[in-house]
Parts: sequence; structure tokens; C-alpha cells
Amino acid sequence: MVRGSREALIPSCFSIIDFVTCLYQRKSAFASELDLLISKGHAASVIYPFLAQIYNIELNYGADGSPYGIYANPDVPTICMPSGSLGHGLGVAAGYHMVKDPSYMSYVILGDGECFEGSIWEALMFISSSRLNHVIPVVDSNNRTILGDIDKNYQHFDISKKLTGFGFDVYDLNGHDFSSIQATLDIIESGRGVRPSAIVLKTIKGKGVPLLESSHLWHNRMPEDSVIADAISKLSEN
Repeated sequence: MVRGSREALIPSCFSIIDFVTCLYQRKSAFASELDLLISKGHAASVIYPFLAQIYNIELNYGADGSPYGIYANPDVPTICMPSGSLGHGLGVAAGYHMVKDPSYMSYVILGDGECFEGSIWEALMFISSSRLNHVIPVVDSNNRTILGDIDKNYQHFDISKKLTGFGFDVYDLNGHDFSSIQATLDIIESGRGVRPSAIVLKTIKGKGVPLLESSHLWHNRMPEDSVIADAISKLSEN
């Protein structure tokens, strides 16, 4: 999809594509803007192939005038907000949830680096205190930001502990394990919990492509065509 466009943040997409795949298989289609909000908007490209399959869309990715590019664009079906700036998706999801359909289950994907934005914590407090249990924060905990690895730069940043302190039942799981993801979604969607739920996905940024997994510097680099060809080959082997 992105080859030749010279724009895409591929590692950020690859860390969450397994969760998005599970959600797509579960819901059959992203029919509503409430199904999934990608607050880490630089990874919005991850849902375009699914939308292309659902709506029979030709993805003119990165072309002049095309809504399909790095960042989330409301001109794309089911995307309700632009999200180049980080930190807003969770608050938007809470508002949509209250106004449009309080009973609808909404998943909001956040980056672990994004969680340094204060607006995230304001939204978490609001969701918890208002018992908006159908808004599910999903943190892509790949330990990488554009500035480096979180465990090196912020050694005491325990996202699960923080979420628990804000009143959430937290589910820590391997973000690349389909059975673990599906089992967790089963629990959450059964409505067994009294408190709101949050998911922390332990992921690998650039999962499946060793070069992209190797350094945070690949966050916003576009691989050369030869690297993309090699990446596709390695993914096909897996």
C-alpha cells in the first residue's frame, strides 16, 4: 500500500495490526466510528486495508487530494476525528459514547509515548468517575518513542500500575497473541467487571521485520524499496 508514496510510519502500524485484525474478525466490519478510534493517529494506515476490503475502496494512498495518508482523516469511512496531534482520542471517544450510544463498545488505541499527554489522564479520570465502562483504552506498549526507549528514558513509567490507580481493571497481554487477545475481549465484552477496563498490549514496534524492530530511529523513516521487498518476503515466511 505505501510503497512509492514515501510516507508511512510502518513500525507503529505493525505493533498494533494483530489487535486490529482480531477486532476486525470479531466485529466482521468496522461499520461505525465507535468501533475503533486510533488516537495514535500516525498509525491510522493500519485500518485502510480492512476498510478497502469492507467497502471495496481503491486506496490511492499518499496521492494528491487523497484522504488516505499517514494521519487519520475524517474523510475516510468510520474515522471520526483527525489525529495528527496526540492525546485527544480518548476524550473524543468518551464524548461520542455519551452523545451517540452509551451502550456501544468502543476501543481506543493509544501509544505508550502518547500517554505522557496530560489530556489522556484527564479523560481517564472522567471515564472512570463517570463509569463509562464501554470505552476501552488500549495502550500499545511497545516501549518505543521517537526520543528513544521508554524503559531507558523513564525507568519508573509503569502504565499498568497507573491505569489501576485511576480505577481501571487492567488486562496485560501479549499484543501479538491472537488467542490472548480474543480471550481478553471475551471477558471485557461479557460485562463481568464493575470497574472500567483497560488493555495493555505488550508489543514489538515493527513486529515481523527485524530491521524495523532494531531501533526507535525507524519510527518516522520510510524504508527504501529494497527494504520493503525484503520485509514482505520475511513476513511471507512467517
